[in-house]
Amino acid sequence: LALLERFQNNLGARLPHIFALVYTYISCNVDPLQSLLPELRHGYDIALRSGCIEGSMTIGRRTSSILLACANDLKSAAEEVKGYVLHMEKHNHITLKFTLPVLQMMLILMGDGGEDPTRLTGEVMDEDSALEEAATGDCALAIIDINAIRLKLMYLFGKYEEAGGLVTAVISLKKQWPIRGDSVIFDEDIYIGLIAAVMGHLRPQELDQWTEI
Repeated sequence: LALLERFQNNLGARLPHIFALVYTYISCNVDPLQSLLPELRHGYDIALRSGCIEGSMTIGRRTSSILLACANDLKSAAEEVKGYVLHMEKHNHITLKFTLPVLQMMLILMGDGGEDPTRLTGEVMDEDSALEEAATGDCALAIIDINAIRLKLMYLFGKYEEAGGLVTAVISLKKQWPIRGDSVIFDEDIYIGLIAAVMGHLRPQELDQWTEI
């Protein structure tokens, strides 16, 4: 990456994509997520300076997901993500579909949960509309992301029965996209396992089913 950046004038718009690839598909599997943020922010700045719209969108989306996973200060993280969202809205970019659920979860964890904090409906999005739009636009990845985030919220807020009902759907959706950049970052497999453990305890008659999950 150091050599690539040295010759970035020749690479033009390619460098931000390389940052996104290295730090959100490779390094996220071997390095602490917090350690990736400075490099991703640097890549984002390069994308803005070089006019690489696609690169900036990709990095903004991935950085938002990592902030949700590891930020120490949710308020500051949400403000940073709002900056990425504004950039996406300006260009009406598809990455907005994946970033708004991340921002809404941050806001929910800070108190903007409405009547049901396990639904991604609030200041920046409406869950039902987002799912309908994703289904209409054949955007399965957005549907997976929304439901993966909802699983986390259901577990965190103790709605285990509802979470148990969603687990099967999420597993089925994930099989359609076995290689997905946000899978490691969102850690939905961990939450699927946690929910299965709780459900096996709550429904001992279904223990074999939940143990298999």
